[in-house]
Formats: sequence, structure tokens, C-alpha cells
Amino acid sequence: GRTMANTNRGWPATVAVGVAAAGMAYLLWRRVLRRRPVLVLFDVDGTLAVPAQKAPEEIVQMLAAIRTKGGHEVGVVGAGDFEKQQWQLGGPGLLTRLNYVFSENGVHAFHRERLLHCKSIVEHVGPELWADFELGLNELLRCV
Repeated sequence: GRTMANTNRGWPATVAVGVAAAGMAYLLWRRVLRRRPVLVLFDVDGTLAVPAQKAPEEIVQMLAAIRTKGGHEVGVVGAGDFEKQQWQLGGPGLLTRLNYVFSENGVHAFHRERLLHCKSIVEHVGPELWADFELGLNELLRCV
């Protein structure tokens, strides 16, 4: 019958092929990354800034360094509206300082100074369904 020694004969060759394939995949991956910048995406509240507070100047400078010195695309995402994010992250000009900004959890999406997406829940469900929802919510709140 087969012994442990017989079953492991191909093991070193299998590992060598696996390592070579992983090495090739890594080299191809690095080549692709050199052509395309990596998107480094940060959450705003609780990561870059204390919730509802301005981020320290060092954080604003770090975002700029990642973009300019690192050559990466930089973006932020958060639940706050765009005005709040801009106030937290260095003031006016946020869209020129970052590659991507996702406000209100992606309801508003910007790539540099171009608006990519803007959709409200009212637009999504329609005004009639939204009005019904609001009535039901108000009834629930009166019960609490």
C-alpha cells in the first residue's frame, strides 16, 4: 500500500510550482498597480476626526501627502453632509484636495469637482410612499 513517504514525494515540487505562481501573480499585480493608483478611502467621523469635530491639521496634511507624495487617490466617506465633511477636513476646497468624497453614506458622490451621484430616499421610493412612511413614523413616535 501507500505509505506516508510515498504520498509526500510530490510535495516539494507542488510547493515550488505554487510559490512560482504566487510570485508571478505578485509581479503582475505590482505592474498593474504602477499603472493605476490605489484608492485609499477613510471614514471621517471616528477615524480622521472626533465625531462632529474638526480634524487636526496633521490629518489634513497626511491626506495631502498620501495623494501627492504617495501618488495614490484619496477619498473620504461619512454619514455627514458635504458641508460638514468640508468643515471637518480643512474648509473650502475639499473637492480639489481629495479625489473622492462620499457624503451622507454615498447619497452624494464626488470625483474631484464632478458630482457622480446624488439620490435621496424620497426620489428612490417616490413621494407617495414617502408620505405614507412619514405618517406611520409620526404615529409610532406619538406612542412612545
